[in-house]
Amino acid sequence: MPIYNAEKFLRASLHRVCNQDLMHSDYEIILINDGSKDASAKIIAEFQKDYSNIILVNQKNKGVSAARNAGLDIATGDYITFVDADDEIFPDSLQQQIDYATANNLDLLYPKITYIDAEGNITGEFIMDSDKEEILDGFHHQRRGYIVAFYRRALIQNIRFNINLPIAEDSLFNIEVHAIAKRCSYNNLDYYRYRKGIVSSSQNTIPKTEKAFLGLIEFLHCINKIVKKNKNNFSEQQIRYYDRPYFVTILMMLQVNIIPTISISRFQILK
Repeated sequence: MPIYNAEKFLRASLHRVCNQDLMHSDYEIILINDGSKDASAKIIAEFQKDYSNIILVNQKNKGVSAARNAGLDIATGDYITFVDADDEIFPDSLQQQIDYATANNLDLLYPKITYIDAEGNITGEFIMDSDKEEILDGFHHQRRGYIVAFYRRALIQNIRFNINLPIAEDSLFNIEVHAIAKRCSYNNLDYYRYRKGIVSSSQNTIPKTEKAFLGLIEFLHCINKIVKKNKNNFSEQQIRYYDRPYFVTILMMLQVNIIPTISISRFQILK
């Protein structure tokens, strides 16, 4: 769990994560305090007194990708999942996810995502293209941009979040995972409560910034690198798998970064 100035929802999030249907010895809770300046550290200290499976890493503010990478570097569990500090998971929902993943020998498990508002009221859910609980390889199973998933740790030991991407870092992470995952699945059991729409005005402007634009250029380069690196191993169909995120990103850049300001310089860079 990456934590940065998350005092508003952190206590509720930690309460859900810490009080699950697993013994404390069966799972570790890795908290990365990414240079918080509010009461987040105090809240974490309160929970550390009662939950021996909390592992705390304090670091200077480096961003969400660096925070997640710090957690990945020390995680020891068979499966790894991510929870944002302003989100929650359903009570007594963790065991059934682990049971499903282990029973089916999965590399990647996508659970159900329910949307909630600031008060915790359910407002909807993320709809998958298919809710079949089938097992497919990464090139045939639907990919999510969200990293709300369970990853076999052995599979992602050489995959990390790109710290140069201010947005879409989770999407790129999953693209890389799908390239090597052999057994992916989805289940429709209640698990993740995503606090949708709770962002600051500064976060709303991030996609429009020069840093975000250059980050998305990097995103396109990363997809190109994956394809070029594996061109002798991928089939034509597998190479085509990367077309969708590639061109969805280009469309977003045109709509957000180029057309509104009629930026010829940005268009030339993208071209």
